[in-house]
Amino acid sequence: MPREQVEFIQAQNLDWQSDPLFAGADCKLLSLDTESGARTQLQRYPAGHIEEGDRSLCCGEEFYVLSGSFYLNSFEYSAGCYAYFPAGHKRSQLYVPDGAVILRFFDFLPAPLQTDPEGAAQRAEGRDAIPCLDTYRMSWDYSVHDIKLAHLGFARKNLRVDPVTGQRTFLFMTSPQAHPTNYSG
Repeated sequence: MPREQVEFIQAQNLDWQSDPLFAGADCKLLSLDTESGARTQLQRYPAGHIEEGDRSLCCGEEFYVLSGSFYLNSFEYSAGCYAYFPAGHKRSQLYVPDGAVILRFFDFLPAPLQTDPEGAAQRAEGRDAIPCLDTYRMSWDYSVHDIKLAHLGFARKNLRVDPVTGQRTFLFMTSPQAHPTNYSG
C-alpha cells in the first residue's frame, strides 16, 4: 500500500525538520504516499519570510492555517482560513509577517509547475480554486448526523467537495463527555 493508514499522530512529539521542498520552511510530515508523492504535513514559516514571483505547483493543494498569518495572491490568510488551489494555480508573492503554521494537503508531489505542466493540467481538470474561506465566520451544520446520535453534538463545516472524485473536506466537531439521555454508567 503506497500510503499507510495513520490512525492518530501526536504532532507535538514530532521534531520540526527543514522542508526539502519549500526553502525557508520547516515541516512535520504526517502522511506520505510513496508512489505519487502526495502528502499531509504541518509547515512552519518564520517571521519575515518572503517569496517573489510565481511559485505554481504541479499538484493540487488544500491548506488550513493553524496559527499566525501570511499573504498569498493578494489574500490574507490568518488562523482558521482554508483554501484549495488546483494543480497549476498561480501562487505568487508569499509574505509571512509574523510567522505561521499551516496544515497542508498535497494530492501529488509538490514540485514546481514547469516540471510537469501536462500532468498538472490533467490533475486540475474540472476543479476550481477556492481562494479563501474564513472558517471562523462559517456556521456549524448540525443536520448531518443520525438523529440517534444527536446527544454527541456532531456538526461540520463543509469546505470542499471534489467534483471529479466526490471526496469531501470538512471540519468536524463533537461535544466532550456527551452521553445519551437516561445514560447510567
